[in-house]
Amino acid sequence: MPVNYSWNSDRTLLTLIPKQLMGINTTYTLNIGQSPDLSGNTVTPVTVSFTTGGFVDSIAGNIVTYSPSSNATDVPLNAVIEFKVSDELDPTLLTSGSFYVIDVDGDGLPILASLLLSEDGQTARLTPSDNFEANNRYRVYFGYGENLYDLAGNRLPYTSFYFYSGDAEDDVAIEVKNHNLSGSQNEVATNIQLRVTLSEKANPLCVTSSNVLLSDLDGLVPINVGLSSDQLTLLVTPTTNLKAVSNYALQLKNVCDLSLNKMADFQLAFTTGDSVDTSAPRIVSFTPEAYTTDVSLTTNISVEFDEPIDAERFLTEIRANDIRVYSSSDTISGNWTVVRNIATFDPLNPLPADTAIYVRVNDVDDQVGNESGVTTRYITTTSF
Repeated sequence: MPVNYSWNSDRTLLTLIPKQLMGINTTYTLNIGQSPDLSGNTVTPVTVSFTTGGFVDSIAGNIVTYSPSSNATDVPLNAVIEFKVSDELDPTLLTSGSFYVIDVDGDGLPILASLLLSEDGQTARLTPSDNFEANNRYRVYFGYGENLYDLAGNRLPYTSFYFYSGDAEDDVAIEVKNHNLSGSQNEVATNIQLRVTLSEKANPLCVTSSNVLLSDLDGLVPINVGLSSDQLTLLVTPTTNLKAVSNYALQLKNVCDLSLNKMADFQLAFTTGDSVDTSAPRIVSFTPEAYTTDVSLTTNISVEFDEPIDAERFLTEIRANDIRVYSSSDTISGNWTVVRNIATFDPLNPLPADTAIYVRVNDVDDQVGNESGVTTRYITTTSF
């Protein structure tokens, strides 16, 4: 087949462009003979065969995701940099001139690193030769300087972003910390979105529909998989409501962190109920009962809801000060625990005597994510 050819500036890359479209579903063979280099050394002959598909590719792909995220902080010193693209990259163009990292707070030069392209040609990984320096700012360049193209010669998008290293390596495997079904794994609403809280940031390239699987007795269930903005919560959303009164299992396999430490395989089994849930959780009762007087100074305070609540999100709202126990003059210190549909507050110290103690509960989520409004009640402690 007639071709046009060109060399790059240092004559290390030869590009062949057919003068006409190749045939559909046709096998071609490229023979590279014993051509000498500038010193007279003969290049070892190479024969490459390939088969075309049935379409023309004239559309540039896009960057699907990358790790770490832009402006990420506390990045482990032994983290890797990865990009996932939608088209197969031309491997001859993945070089230290097209994918590199600069130590902005150091010498401002690209760091030494090795590059690896996945078998499907869609994931590029940069592994630094040495750990990142602690508490430094780095800038990643992908497709800058030297451009990146797919196999048809369409130029891929380019990007750059900063991230900030932490002060330690990460050699500990990522783990499941909690999930939104901890309150109950029975009679789960059929419109459930599964939320799994992780012990550290997950690498988004390790969180895909190939290693996050939802199944029932009939096989795999179609899902969308993603991460929260802080990369600490894995989100699994079925594309349609689940079947009523059915058994399901969520499996996590080879989910990894920013340093590629892999999670041990995890499974969450649950059974659906017979309906969707579109109602926010409602408070059924307070213990002691709201507005009670002469309450013991050593009492615990419990709030009961009409359905299981999301324990992890409950704790998040505590940190946001949406859930609190307080007097007119001070916040009451203590610890909350959640068991199914009951949240209990255990004060660290005896409650102040002869004092109105307020309990404010706001933005409590049920398992589906329906969110309550604000409720405030009070009790009055005894005078001794």
